[in-house]
Formats: sequence, structure tokens, C-alpha cells
Amino acid sequence: MDLKNDFYIVQACDANAKGAVYTVTLNEKHPIYAAHFPGNPITPGVCIIQMVEELLSLMTNHTLSLVTLHNVKFLSTIIPGKTGSLKVSLQADDSIDSVKVKAVVADENVTYTKISATFNKL
Repeated sequence: MDLKNDFYIVQACDANAKGAVYTVTLNEKHPIYAAHFPGNPITPGVCIIQMVEELLSLMTNHTLSLVTLHNVKFLSTIIPGKTGSLKVSLQADDSIDSVKVKAVVADENVTYTKISATFNKL
């Protein structure tokens, strides 16, 4: 399931040789928030991981599949409508058949999530 352009929208990208920083906004009216949790919505961790995978695919120009989550830290809750634009910073080590990434999801004041993972190229 692709979340890009529905659950979140990419506003900008600042890329370099080893990584990129994507500025994204969340769609607070997305149906996921009606179930997670009604009246008090928060962004599900699995959606954050999926967003990182999709942005990494965009950055590397490869279709990817998650192999290993080495470390995931959900440090603060992302609340749609209250949390503004997010910066998704990706630092990647791209090899022939896989990509290792260190990702940070944050805004100007708060770090929400840190992820270290390996994805296979499909």
C-alpha cells in the first residue's frame, strides 16, 4: 500500500550523495486516523516505517522491501493537525542488492522517530 500523496505529501527534497531530507505534511483527514484512535488520533508507527521505505525508494530509485529493523525508537507522538511539517532525514549506504538506512523523523523542535534498517532491492 502506497501512502505517498494520500497519507502524506512531499513538499520538498534536499538531496546529496549520501542522503536526503524530505519535508512532508500529513493528511489529517486520512481514514487511518478514524481508527487510530477515534477522537484522539496519532500517527501509527507502521505508517512512519512505510513512509521511510517509500521515501528511500524515491531517493534510491529502486523498489525496496524491508528486511531488518535494526533499531526503532518512537520518541514522541505525531498528532495529525497539531504536528506541522515533518523533516524525514535519510542517510543511506547503498550496495548492489540492499540499502542500509538511518532515518530521523523530526520537526524544528522535536525528534519523533529514529530508525535504522536494511532494505533489499527488488
